[in-house]
Amino acid sequence: MLKDGNSDQSKKLHLINTVQFLGVDYHFEEEIEDALQKIYDDGDVDYDLSTVALWFRLLRQQGIKAPSEVFKKFVDKKGKFKADLVNNVTATGPEELKIFEKCIERWDIGVIDQLPNYMKLAYQALLDLYSAIEGDVAKEGRQYAAHYGKESMKQLAKSYLVEAKWREEGCVPSYEEYMHNGLISSGIPLVIAAWERVMNDVASHQFERQRDHHASAVECYMKQHCVSKEEAVESLKREIVDAWKVINKEGMIPTIFPTPLITRIVNMTRTLDLLNKDDDAYTRSYLLKDQIASLFVDPILV
Repeated sequence: MLKDGNSDQSKKLHLINTVQFLGVDYHFEEEIEDALQKIYDDGDVDYDLSTVALWFRLLRQQGIKAPSEVFKKFVDKKGKFKADLVNNVTATGPEELKIFEKCIERWDIGVIDQLPNYMKLAYQALLDLYSAIEGDVAKEGRQYAAHYGKESMKQLAKSYLVEAKWREEGCVPSYEEYMHNGLISSGIPLVIAAWERVMNDVASHQFERQRDHHASAVECYMKQHCVSKEEAVESLKREIVDAWKVINKEGMIPTIFPTPLITRIVNMTRTLDLLNKDDDAYTRSYLLKDQIASLFVDPILV
């Protein structure tokens, strides 16, 4: 679809967005680059506000100087969005998420008509993506990998649904329930998932409370153990220290695991430590300005 010059440009934009959201866009870097350049060259931005915003973000993200003037038709003389657009927002209800999760569980294109229109494209892209991956790994004699990938995606979808339900119901689960689900919803290897979940929640607790979000590990711990926020944070920080000890211990020679595997896990953990040590720099990336400057701008003293 990305290479099809006659296909709907807005569908291409949503497909690219879905592929990036799933974190597998690195498989299609050239196709995405070519598709976005052609969309820009075409110059057609006769879309609704949501699609124009997506057009603008994807092009700018790609380094293409998309003009901000495309938003002028959506604002009034005072520079504010027109009144008829204020309530024109597409949102997902828990019931629709449940249908989406069930369709992912079925993993069958035949059930696509059960989904709302705005979810059909994402579901189609998901199945097409894994079909392409299945073909690639089959050439390498690793057909089994595709099966495990699908099962992991199904589990991930279920975990997201659980968190959405907690948010809608205002539910604060037990700390054990929260961590059990968080091991999956974090989307990272199990060996460091618990560590990342706790550290991210400690760093982002205050920020997440400012928006509609499910309960964090801090709140779950506070409720279950009847302690203050400060006491919960200190206890969770001790868990983080203990997790580091486990990771360091498992990396000592001799080990049953290949060294390259351990190195990647440790490096990923170090990255998460940087992103979450003092604040949630994953969400608020501007906090990494100094670190990025030290790597790519500032001179290295010898």
